Amino acid sequence: MADQPAQNTMAHLALHAGKGHSWGGILAMHYGIRHPDRLRSLILCSTTASVSAFGEMRETYEAARAPGEAEALGEMYSSEALQNGDPKAYEEFWRLYFRPYFADPSLADGLDLLFTPNTIRNSSLVAGGVLGSIGEFDLHEDLEAITCPTLVLHGDADPMPLRYAEQIRDSIAGAELVVAPDVGHWLFVDGTELFRSSILGFLAGIGAPIMDENPDKR
Repeated sequence: MADQPAQNTMAHLALHAGKGHSWGGILAMHYGIRHPDRLRSLILCSTTASVSAFGEMRETYEAARAPGEAEALGEMYSSEALQNGDPKAYEEFWRLYFRPYFADPSLADGLDLLFTPNTIRNSSLVAGGVLGSIGEFDLHEDLEAITCPTLVLHGDADPMPLRYAEQIRDSIAGAELVVAPDVGHWLFVDGTELFRSSILGFLAGIGAPIMDENPDKR
């Protein structure tokens, strides 16, 4: 993984908690391994330290699809509207695609997905750049370099199996794991309150400054 993009993206982490969800968690772990002295704390959510986890994750969420869903996705993907970059077609496709990411698949119907021609064009470039820069990886042995307080969050209904979060916890000295019951891959959507309280409690426990959420008090 190229070092400079990580530095540019996360240079502020010397003053704040490093945070990453899913692919963002992988980036945060890479940064923490390379620059442990710049992290005061680390929060990892719904992520893995090994590329091998993604094959199992895909098998899990594809097996959880409702009857006819895979066929519908195939038809939508090959449709003229999606192939021509219609934002509405992309929104419909991804809402259906993400349904097995949730313990309650209907939550995907309420996702606020705002696609534009620019985001549609750039998303494939960004995905290709991320995959190309990370490549094959297994960070477990390298995670011992991270010494800052670390919180790992994971939903027990996440298609990313829980043991990958447990392996991260076991690889970082003193790391804390919080498992959210009946919550899928996006804890901040279907486990909002536990997600929020866990992070605020973690930051308070390490004496980190917490921004006042009430704008009237600012």
